[in-house]
Amino acid sequence: MKHVYTALNWIFGVLFLLIGLIFLFASTFVGITFIIIALLLIPSVRNFAYSKTKKEIPFNTRAIVIFVLFMSSLIFIAQIPKYESQKIAEQEAQLQAEKAAKIAQKAKIERQKTIDYFNANSDKILSDARSALNLGEYKEVISLSSKYSVTENKELKELNSKAQDEMAAIEKAKKEAQKKAQDEMAAIEKAKKEAQKKAQDEMAAIEKAQKEAHEEAKKTKLAAAAVAAAATAEQEKLKKAQGLSWNYIDSQDKMGRGTIKTAYIYSINTFNFEFPYQGEQRATLRIRVHPKLNKDVILSIEQGIFQCDFNGCTVTVRFDKDQAKNFRAVRSADNDTTTVFIKKSASFYSAAKQSKKIYIEATFYQQGTRVFEFDSADLKF
Repeated sequence: MKHVYTALNWIFGVLFLLIGLIFLFASTFVGITFIIIALLLIPSVRNFAYSKTKKEIPFNTRAIVIFVLFMSSLIFIAQIPKYESQKIAEQEAQLQAEKAAKIAQKAKIERQKTIDYFNANSDKILSDARSALNLGEYKEVISLSSKYSVTENKELKELNSKAQDEMAAIEKAKKEAQKKAQDEMAAIEKAKKEAQKKAQDEMAAIEKAQKEAHEEAKKTKLAAAAVAAAATAEQEKLKKAQGLSWNYIDSQDKMGRGTIKTAYIYSINTFNFEFPYQGEQRATLRIRVHPKLNKDVILSIEQGIFQCDFNGCTVTVRFDKDQAKNFRAVRSADNDTTTVFIKKSASFYSAAKQSKKIYIEATFYQQGTRVFEFDSADLKF
């Protein structure tokens, strides 16, 4: 048992000695504490001390001392990160203070350099500022005067103030011009609505006349049929005049390659965009047969921007009550933002000939999606 006790003292003594030597580089107190513990544990050290003093430290006393030293070391070790953090914070604060001082010193030097340069070249600088003001280059005047504002030069301040006033006046004039343009657009919109109201009144009058004629035609079956036919023809004529049913145009190719045939129709529904494209408008659907370019299906609006980049886009089309399908569309060759060409024109044309209604959904820049409804019945092309 005595040999086991001695072996343990040697093992722990050497261990604490090594730990103490290591800690000497990080914390002197902890390193010395562990070395003292090692000396209290190593048997040969105790024997040497006894041979010199003839006094032996009791086991209980050594145990208490070792325990106290060990706990003190642990407490001190636990405080090391805090001390290190404080030390780092102090070093960081010192570095920041030095950096701020350098920046302030640099700013002071730069300020003095600016003042010295201005004093040495004030005539040329002031002359440049005056010339820029006379030429209407107000931003240049403001930039130049701001650069040398630290000189507190009276004339330079006056030139800056004049440039600021001129820019303010220009901005005011710009806003007034914008307001005038908005008022003019509002007047145009009002006139457009009045014209639409007039057309609606005329349509109402026509409908009223049709009803009156229909009542009169009830007297005989033949008269009723004649009135109905006349009313239908009149309505179709009105729709064609308004572009709400198919209209046809033939024109000659300028290169002499034959006849260009075009069928077009306006959307039944109208829509409004937000500024700057506000105003009631309709979409236009064209089917064109060119002697060289074959068939084209063209969708256009009066004003606005189709959300369609150089790689193309997608429009959704529904014929009557069939399932909606996606068609690829591309910009026009001249990059007109109000027009797109719908691909698979042959498939579109075939379905359009058999339909009575066509619904097309498209997406517009900053305006969301819109659905256009076309009365596509009786396409004869």
